[in-house]
Amino acid sequence: MLRPGAWAVLGASLLVGTLGCVSAVSSIEPGARFEREPDEAGLWQAAERLERDLEEGGGLSSDVALATYLDGVAARLIGTDLAGTGLTLRVRAVRDPYRSAFATANGALYVSTGLLASLENEAQLASVLGHEIAHFTERHLLRQKRIDASSEQVAKAGRTLLTAAGAGIGMLALPLVILGDLVVGTGLEAATTGYSRDLEREADRIGFQRLAGAGYDAPEGARVFTHLREELVAEGAEEPFFLGSHPRLAEREASYAELLQAHGGAEGDVGQDRYAEAIQSVLLENLRLDLALARRAPAHAALERHLSHDPSSAEGWYWRGELTRRERGGAALEEAVRHYLRALELAPTHKEALLALGLLYREQGRDGAARPYFTRYLAADPGGVDRELVASYLEPEGHARSR
Repeated sequence: MLRPGAWAVLGASLLVGTLGCVSAVSSIEPGARFEREPDEAGLWQAAERLERDLEEGGGLSSDVALATYLDGVAARLIGTDLAGTGLTLRVRAVRDPYRSAFATANGALYVSTGLLASLENEAQLASVLGHEIAHFTERHLLRQKRIDASSEQVAKAGRTLLTAAGAGIGMLALPLVILGDLVVGTGLEAATTGYSRDLEREADRIGFQRLAGAGYDAPEGARVFTHLREELVAEGAEEPFFLGSHPRLAEREASYAELLQAHGGAEGDVGQDRYAEAIQSVLLENLRLDLALARRAPAHAALERHLSHDPSSAEGWYWRGELTRRERGGAALEEAVRHYLRALELAPTHKEALLALGLLYREQGRDGAARPYFTRYLAADPGGVDRELVASYLEPEGHARSR
């Protein structure tokens, strides 16, 4: 579920006004034209604004191949159920290092890069998407909204303004984040903390049926919640939202174990190789995000997964050099140098590795060793924002010091 204050503008009309008593909400019927309920309009407006702001604010992954892959998995799960309804289902990868997934009322499913970097295979991804698809097709946002309104649990959220820089992330991670002037009911509550137990269990059941019906490995799909819980325990942390909550993960774990026992645990497609290929860019992107938040354990795990899949990745070897230099300092600088040089063997114009070697040698007072790397860096990135500074390192010593 969406981490509070973590992603872009949610919108000002997630829940507006006072709602009446709880009434029945029908699921989305295959082949039947979808019609919004009157009190559903605000949920759609919020969903559309969120999608637009994430796109415009740079909050979505730009990996086109990944987007195609994610949509393909969702299409396999949904089949033809949305044909004739006028609805579309799409999966969007959000640049956020925390493990999260949620669905909105208009058919947009969001998975964080942090979650994608944690999952082990396509069956696990399908399990998460199947669960979120069920929240969408069963219109759980609207149902939860009415439940909460009838229980007078509508809360108000004040204006909050956070920026990526303010969160210590810099320009590497998230776009401008604003939660402003919201009257928040179940739209936001469900997205951040999960739905009622009954609705979550309904999503478990329907998601499990879709998982098995699409031919995925049911035991592996059920394992995803155990896997996520074990990762959190190993890291000694609990992340601030649904898929980072030990109690919530334990509930899903128990629910899927019951489904396996009741309906059988048919083995099927795991899709490990397909998944590994699809998430390579995610692993490196999320590594940057994790490092910006000093989350070293997941950063290391992502790097090892990337290099085990592609040992000839220059980017992977550059980041191995960076992690070595940052975490072990002087005692391991020569090791870091070897990793940077390996990156340059694989990609001679890798500008980050060239710059890293130049700066490392310069810091050691080895200007002669640094100069070739600075020269190659300027050639590799002639329009770089730090061109003037790097060029000054190549000037005669007296001139450079007087600048």
